[in-house]
Amino acid sequence: MLWGDNRLWYRLRMGETLLINIRKPDNFFFFALLILMLALILFKYMDQSVLGISFQAVKVNEGRMRFLVKVLSK
Repeated sequence: MLWGDNRLWYRLRMGETLLINIRKPDNFFFFALLILMLALILFKYMDQSVLGISFQAVKVNEGRMRFLVKVLSK
């Protein structure tokens, strides 16, 4: 093992973000939690959008997709 190699070399290359310093372990946890929350919000938005509904309709029943296409094309 090299001198000074604590297997956390990636933390030295991280820069500070606007709100928190992600080089600290406590702040990195909140940063990862923030990314998770943003991904869940995006998923929820996509799931409730027309695109998400159409994906679910294709997966469950093609007839529902035809109904949605007719309704949306009016």
